[in-house]
Amino acid sequence: MTVLYVIIAIVIGWFIGFLDSNLRTAQKIKAAELKAENIIKEAEIKLAQVQPKDGLRLRRMIPVY
Repeated sequence: MTVLYVIIAIVIGWFIGFLDSNLRTAQKIKAAELKAENIIKEAEIKLAQVQPKDGLRLRRMIPVY
């Protein structure tokens, strides 16, 4: 009977750990997405400030290797 309680406790502990891990992962994913969106917005603002106003477009700024 004691072995059964131990097995049940292990399964319940594993399940709780599984749910906790998923929740923490979801929070980290949301934080990373928000950070990426902010970086993209900042880059768009900087690009808009750098672009010439006479209608000319900037050359590709990323070097090609």
